[in-house]
Amino acid sequence: MSKDTMNDVNMPQPLDNDDRYLWDKSGPVDREIEQLERKLQVLRYEGQAPQMRIGGRRWRIAPFATAAVLTLAAGVTWMMFQSADTSGTWNVVAMMGTPTIDSVPLVGEGRLAVGDWLETDNNAQVRVEVADIGDVTLHPNSRLRLLVSEADKRHGLQLARGSIEAFIFAPPRLFFVETASAVAVDLGCHYMLQVDEQGTGRLEVLSGWVSLEHDAIDSIVPRGGVCQTRAGIGPGTPYFKDTSDELVQALVEFDFEDGGEDAMNVVLTQARPRDTLTLWHLLSRVDGAQREEVFDHMTSFSPLPDDVTRDGVLRLDKQMLEDWWDALQATW
Repeated sequence: MSKDTMNDVNMPQPLDNDDRYLWDKSGPVDREIEQLERKLQVLRYEGQAPQMRIGGRRWRIAPFATAAVLTLAAGVTWMMFQSADTSGTWNVVAMMGTPTIDSVPLVGEGRLAVGDWLETDNNAQVRVEVADIGDVTLHPNSRLRLLVSEADKRHGLQLARGSIEAFIFAPPRLFFVETASAVAVDLGCHYMLQVDEQGTGRLEVLSGWVSLEHDAIDSIVPRGGVCQTRAGIGPGTPYFKDTSDELVQALVEFDFEDGGEDAMNVVLTQARPRDTLTLWHLLSRVDGAQREEVFDHMTSFSPLPDDVTRDGVLRLDKQMLEDWWDALQATW
């Protein structure tokens, strides 16, 4: 390729008149773009960091993330308008091999209805379009069922075994995945979830947030976070993927194997400033002298906000725990 040809390729091309509407609205109105603009008005920045509620708690999204969130919203919402489906059945596409829907081989594309089981063997993989809010990839040797699909209310899957990768753009708590050990409640995110038939599972969040829930246990997992689950116990304590192996093993022992004080000592010894995510969750999972130890380690990494007190945290004052959570997010 000559230098002149390369320059021609790299030069910006003149805009068609119709394209100018995207830039300065000087061209003819593009009705699809105009519709998209109206839909996205609800997401426009109003001068405050957005918040979301999870299980009665208030979680703030860091201000510097707002622009990225809105950009993602525009792109995903555009795709949603192109292929929205709220009929109660979901489109599925075989990506490799031959998956089955209720034991019937799937070739190409098909539909998944409420109650249907979708299954892959060791050679199959399938993409599931989650109504109009995202998609889920079902990996080999996996089995899941569509539990519910109600437009603008809730959409849910049951993962009996195997692994999925979910990318969801929706209001918090609209999409969930049940497993034998916990329910993964989507808060607008991208995550990997795997579980075996006994309920031993692992969640890794690639972007956004996921709430892992079982009975009274609630583990909030942010981007870069991991959380393990066990049947009969529920979710363990979240940690970041780059956490030390020693700390992770100590959490497994503490959460699922009655590791007690010995395991907690390893956690406290191995914890870094970023591991306040783990320590914050542990505050409500220990009591007495252990809670004081966890508190002291946290304050050595992050000073208390002005409106948060030692006494309030130790008695698990809800508002103070929320305020400290908000302050800690900047270190994660």
